Amino acid sequence: MWQILKPVVGPLIDKLVDRIPDPNARAEAREQFETQLLTAVTEASTLQAKINQVEAAHSSVFVVSWRPFIGWVCGLSLLWAFLLQPIMVWGSKWPVSMWIFRLLRPAPCISWYWPCWAWAGCAPLKK
Repeated sequence: MWQILKPVVGPLIDKLVDRIPDPNARAEAREQFETQLLTAVTEASTLQAKINQVEAAHSSVFVVSWRPFIGWVCGLSLLWAFLLQPIMVWGSKWPVSMWIFRLLRPAPCISWYWPCWAWAGCAPLKK
């Protein structure tokens, strides 16, 4: 975490510390400020690790498995959005695959949008 914060916070530390006229006091203030910041980052990381241990040891499956669930959902979403769906769109441009997709297409009555329209109390639009 400190490696991420150092390039962002480093210039701010330099601007604040450069206002001190004495070079010795400037170096001491820079060192003290960086030490305090590093201590705060380390403490936050330690507390987060303790929270992770408590969550992992919990008896409820909903508390323990929310992170893996989010990981799988995000992973599958990225797989679909950047790999599977573009390949399917590219593959559907070929004339041979057009009739294959038409054969494999479900009937309109079992399509995903029918339950949505029925739930809303509306009839679907006719083409």
